[in-house]
Amino acid sequence: MKRKLPLVILEWHDAVTEGGWVSSKDYEPKTVLVTSVGWLLSETDHHISIIGSYNSEKDFSDITTVPKQWLIKQKILRGNKLVIEGVL
Repeated sequence: MKRKLPLVILEWHDAVTEGGWVSSKDYEPKTVLVTSVGWLLSETDHHISIIGSYNSEKDFSDITTVPKQWLIKQKILRGNKLVIEGVL
């Protein structure tokens, strides 16, 4: 079985962790906007997962899963599919 994984760009909000002591009167909550590029591994109503690397053994690495509530924009880069035989 062959599976074609499209190359996508995701824009999404990520959480920010503040380390150390922060003044309660000066603190302003914030998130950061992240842009990620990878091959679309899976997508449900609740999340989207992309892979950043793969090897000749058909293993994946650098898997990023983003909750759909955090997703701002998703764009498929046409004609840039990764074709993998015998997985998933």
